[in-house]
Amino acid sequence: MKKFYISLLGSALLSIVVLGWLIDAFSQQAHIPQDEFSVQNKMMMGFSKQLANTPTSERSAYVKQLANEFGLSIDYKLNESLALPPSLLLQMHTPGGLILEDQQGFYMLYSNQTLNPFHISMRLDKRADTEQRNDIFLTLLFYAGLCVFMGFIIAPLAKRLTVLNEAAKKVCIRQYTGPN
Repeated sequence: MKKFYISLLGSALLSIVVLGWLIDAFSQQAHIPQDEFSVQNKMMMGFSKQLANTPTSERSAYVKQLANEFGLSIDYKLNESLALPPSLLLQMHTPGGLILEDQQGFYMLYSNQTLNPFHISMRLDKRADTEQRNDIFLTLLFYAGLCVFMGFIIAPLAKRLTVLNEAAKKVCIRQYTGPN
């Protein structure tokens, strides 16, 4: 019986390690990290270049026109309208801009020397958290695989125990009824 427990424990540990390795390899295979907002960032750079060629008095109207034409939520506001610390205001002037998150989603803020003291802000929608769904799927796959591996190990034992149980029943019946 001790040998059985050791083999059962060893097979469980082996199946956990093998399944973990396979699932990890599967999940890392298709996952290529990339900037989620690279397209929006390029759009903001293009908008800022267009605004640089527009007279200052017409910029607000031009941003509204861009918002209507592209179907985006874009604003052109004073930097003073933002309640941000100076470090974040400086980050808004970097090439990637500043991305902030609130309950409705993300918004990107960008400014440069030609736009100063104004900035462009664009509302970005929150994406569904597919990574969490993938984690749940992989966890379920892991436990299902563990059950299958353990089933392969336990199935022959269960057959032998069934045969042994039937033989024990026959012996007990013969003892109580007497020899035939």
